[in-house]
Amino acid sequence: MVGSFLDSYLEMMVGCTAIVAFCLDCMVAENISDNLSRSNRLRELYDCKVLQIEENPFFYCEEVSTIEEDLKIAEGRPDSSKYPVWYRETFSDDEFKNSICLIMDNVIYTYYIYAEYRKRILIKLGAYAAFFSVYSLCYITVPHAVMARLINPLILFAAVFDNVKDLVSNYMTSKELEETNRQLKENVMKQHTDIVSQKGSPEERDSYRKRILRSLEDVIIRNRDSSLFIPKSIRNKYLVNGNPYYKELDRVKNLFWQGTTLTKPVAPEDYEIPSIENEDVTVTLKNVHDELMCMLLDVKSVLDQAGIQFLLDGGTLIGSIREPHKGFLPWDDDIDLSLRSCDVESAIAVIQEQLGDKYVIQDVSSETYYSPRLSRFRIRQKNEKSAVTEKDSELYELYQSRGLFLDIYAYSPILVNRTVDKIYRRLFIYTLYQRIRATETAWKYRSQSVHHQDRYLKRFVKQKRRFQRRTSWYLRHAKCTDYYSYIPGYIEDIRKTGPYLEKEALYGKKRMAEFEGHMFEVPSKPDKVLLAFYGENWNRSPYRSLESLKEAGEYAFSADTFDASNYKHVKNVSLYNARNDQQ
Repeated sequence: MVGSFLDSYLEMMVGCTAIVAFCLDCMVAENISDNLSRSNRLRELYDCKVLQIEENPFFYCEEVSTIEEDLKIAEGRPDSSKYPVWYRETFSDDEFKNSICLIMDNVIYTYYIYAEYRKRILIKLGAYAAFFSVYSLCYITVPHAVMARLINPLILFAAVFDNVKDLVSNYMTSKELEETNRQLKENVMKQHTDIVSQKGSPEERDSYRKRILRSLEDVIIRNRDSSLFIPKSIRNKYLVNGNPYYKELDRVKNLFWQGTTLTKPVAPEDYEIPSIENEDVTVTLKNVHDELMCMLLDVKSVLDQAGIQFLLDGGTLIGSIREPHKGFLPWDDDIDLSLRSCDVESAIAVIQEQLGDKYVIQDVSSETYYSPRLSRFRIRQKNEKSAVTEKDSELYELYQSRGLFLDIYAYSPILVNRTVDKIYRRLFIYTLYQRIRATETAWKYRSQSVHHQDRYLKRFVKQKRRFQRRTSWYLRHAKCTDYYSYIPGYIEDIRKTGPYLEKEALYGKKRMAEFEGHMFEVPSKPDKVLLAFYGENWNRSPYRSLESLKEAGEYAFSADTFDASNYKHVKNVSLYNARNDQQ
């Protein structure tokens, strides 16, 4: 009786579990489908905006009730700035050719991805077929007593039938996507001359080009709507330099490159930044550099008089060491300096006392919404006529002062040794760092009312206090001077602790370097410092001019190029002197 009861109980539990699992599977599948549809819809809207084409009225006909809300959130995502930069990869002065190659990037990538995925599916289906063939043969040929212990092949096949069916369905979808994108790629390469050399009035050429882009974009839509979950191992394979995907894309770009004049800003005065007040007025990066340099010389004067040691740091250090700059990197938009943590308070006091009429100190103590994730403090222009729109923290809109700034970082000794220091930072600093960052993002992009904003601001202030307490504890107990690192208030790379720099590399023998015609102190072994922060290629610019790409010939386009809108901090700027110069 007990055995019968247990059997019934187990059958009931198995049945209930199966029902619950089925319901959950349906709910998850529905949610994934809905989110995928909304995501594809948003991407299509963005593509139309970037390519300057109209939407296809036959796609996404159904109204999505939350699309406006989704658009608002999508526009403000912290990483969204990377998307338009990728879209604006420039290799030609013809926007139409740039757009063609942008779309072909997606087409060729899709072709190779699904060709590889189809091979994986065939291998899995072959493995299933081999297993069942061997299993069925054993089931038929083995003695009857042994055979009774084996599961009937038909029952076993029924158990994995859904999996096999999905593999077959994915194979057919992959084959269709592979063939569609292959055919499109070949057609574009064959007809590139006709596509580019369309004759007629400007209006007719513009209409023709938009039809071409719209038809290519329709293929992208079908790719997205039919997309499968491709294993990460396959996707990563086609993001490594030297693979066939990049070579094929370079062939397409070379076809559309013929007969074009390449233009590329090569000096700071060629880079333009939109004005905050008037989009028609632009400020060059050279104007920004000039004002930053005046600020740096003011700060150098008072710190030198007070006997406070400071070093060039970050991108400013690279510019002073790397040939042929000896000054600002052409695309850099700030100045980075570093102090010893024990000198921070003295430096702040001196600057406030002697430069208080021109500059204001901005740090976690003086500015309520200054994020502890940023540099130790900033020296900002005090006048109200200069302002910048930033990328570092979403809360910059609440700053009392928003002028151009110098970033000042602080190096501190570490706890006991590197191992103990790493453990403390990961357990007590990095986790809180991530929560603060999430709160800042939520205030900017998830707040639906003033009440929601206030709630996020209160949370930010509370988290900031906790962060300050942990940092203060760290500084009181950081006594190991064998190594120095940024104080925990700033993290260079959230994925790893440090970097940890030997004392001799930072504060050994005094060393000077030229920056914009003036001499400044730099770390004793700048190559070791830059190696720790930027890796082995610190002395080689990651950006290549278009002229050098042209000289390199075929396959050169896969190298990184710099987009003029991709500044580190400044999105928009308002500079009084620069604006008057233009007027």
